[in-house]
Amino acid sequence: MLTRTQHVFDDATRVVAGESRWQGRTSPDYWAFVGPFGGFTAATILRALIEHPERAGDPLALTVNYCAPIAEGAFDLEVRLLRANRSSQHWCVELSQSGGNVAALATAVFAERRLPGRISLRDSPEPSRSTKSSRLGLPPCRGLGNTISASSKAIRPSPPAPLSPQAHPPSYGSPTVCRARSIASR
Repeated sequence: MLTRTQHVFDDATRVVAGESRWQGRTSPDYWAFVGPFGGFTAATILRALIEHPERAGDPLALTVNYCAPIAEGAFDLEVRLLRANRSSQHWCVELSQSGGNVAALATAVFAERRLPGRISLRDSPEPSRSTKSSRLGLPPCRGLGNTISASSKAIRPSPPAPLSPQAHPPSYGSPTVCRARSIASR
């Protein structure tokens, strides 16, 4: 029979939940010359966020700014949800000790992972006459060998990804057209 054993790192990064403040302790197992290793501190902060009951999604980014040395012993983590929407959350965590001064400040982004649709390349629609450079009186872009260089493909999700009509009212459901011109020499 397999039993799950607790790793030293699991014990060292353990946090206890409070209302908005969580508590943790430094560990002698992850102690550097003047304080805990930065990775240990970041892992403890990330663990508090992952165990937070309001957290949704997976961690995408974590930035930790170390403001002052962290002393041996207990510390508080003030965890705040700054902003959330349908698919992402932005968090802020302040690590402070007995004096109340912030020793580390972290920001994190969590997001719901969605299954991606297939992406396919399609022939690019011809631009309307109003978007051509001749309308502005500009010469066409020339590449090497005095040839016009332009992309002929458009990127379109297949099947089309659902978009919010409020966020994209004029182009809802239309493909994203990528057109590139380059100037190498004249």
